[in-house]
Amino acid sequence: MKQKRVSMDSIAITLEKIEKEYEGRKVIDKLSYSFLAGSKTAITAPSGVGKTTLLRLILGLEKLDQGQIWYEKKLQASVVFQEDRLLDYASALENIRAVLPDKEISDNKICKELSRVGLLDAAYRRVSLLSGGMKRRVALVRAVLMPGNLLVLDEPFKGLDQERKQQVMAYIKEKIEGRTFLLVTHEQEEAVYFGAEVLKLGKSG
Repeated sequence: MKQKRVSMDSIAITLEKIEKEYEGRKVIDKLSYSFLAGSKTAITAPSGVGKTTLLRLILGLEKLDQGQIWYEKKLQASVVFQEDRLLDYASALENIRAVLPDKEISDNKICKELSRVGLLDAAYRRVSLLSGGMKRRVALVRAVLMPGNLLVLDEPFKGLDQERKQQVMAYIKEKIEGRTFLLVTHEQEEAVYFGAEVLKLGKSG
């Protein structure tokens, strides 16, 4: 029920017996867990078991039915949802610049970041003209360039072929150093690649 913010040494987020129910079905049931500051965690479960719900609860986008979530005082999140949530009328570069508080970051710098995931030629193209996989990569670059100490990715590599996925994963791995990292995935190999601890949600959570 309560969501409080406190300062805790080395702990970024603590879940204390949290519960969430939809239409009479409990999707999160008395879940307790602590995410250490700077840690990497892969959240896994079958479809419909509560992975995205858990992220939304942590991000404050859903209200708890029971329990508490405690946060590090200065926690600041950047997120890639299952939907890309881009501005279709704007270019890839403009989508990224829109979230950057430092207006002194040059277009050249942003283009270099896009080139890391194979999007240099798409930097000035309107997002509505890009393929699904290209949009996904724009969303990922936007998230990692946002300032913040918590990076949350919900099934971020869907729609990427294997070669491109490896390129993007290498880019993300470099960018998560020093951040608390939460990854929702169905793929065990992704958890292994990022050296993530696995939080497996059961049927009731």
